[in-house]
Amino acid sequence: MTQRKKRLSRLCEHRQHQLDLKVGKLSEMRLVEQKAGVQVEQERREYERAERERSEAVSRPVAVGHFADANVFLQSCAKRCELAEQALARALKAVHKAQIDVVAAKNDLRKIQLLTERLAKEDQASAARVEQRLGDEFAARRAADTQKRRSEP
Repeated sequence: MTQRKKRLSRLCEHRQHQLDLKVGKLSEMRLVEQKAGVQVEQERREYERAERERSEAVSRPVAVGHFADANVFLQSCAKRCELAEQALARALKAVHKAQIDVVAAKNDLRKIQLLTERLAKEDQASAARVEQRLGDEFAARRAADTQKRRSEP
């Protein structure tokens, strides 16, 4: 194997390794996204429960302290829900970036593979040309020898 082919082979292995790492990172980011989505749903349910409690506190006579507590609880649930949605947005952005990285890594690997294939085809074509030339030279010598034998008395 030529030095160039060895380098291309090592580069191909390196690019494959990079692709594997990027795919692993994408899997991790999808898990983070999934957990963030679950967290958002939990926080939304908690917020809706807090809204119901507060609206119940408004609709019937209750102590002022209970209404204030319900209001504070509603505000804290709203804040936690907002934070969970922000975390989900960051996770979605990270997944998108990881997907782009995977596509780029696949493209880089494919470029090296195509170059390797092209070089192999060129080597085959070159070997075929050399073989054809040798065959032509052999046929020409054989024809010359045959012609020489016929011309001798």
